[in-house]
Amino acid sequence: MRSTARVRDHLDRKTPDVLIAISRLGIAARAVILGVIGGSLIRAAILYNPNAARGTSGAQRQIAAMPFGGWMLMIIGAGLIAYGMYAFINALYRRIKALPAAGAAHSR
Repeated sequence: MRSTARVRDHLDRKTPDVLIAISRLGIAARAVILGVIGGSLIRAAILYNPNAARGTSGAQRQIAAMPFGGWMLMIIGAGLIAYGMYAFINALYRRIKALPAAGAAHSR
């Protein structure tokens, strides 16, 4: 995966692969929720019904109404916890190269 390689270039070399897997799970869970929200927005636009648009809680209610919805919500909930861990991992391990100060380039 090209994007994973770019992210790994910015991460510390000691970052365990388990943390990368947790991050992927979290991003996937967030994508499912955002996909349901996006689908409801498209449906609302097609039907000219703004009340059909759903937010995060509406997306969760829609998933809960599906067969095995309770299990799906538990998996997505665990994934969203993993997404929170991803945010902390990203803040902890990402290395950002500092840009030179704006005045420093012109002072020479």
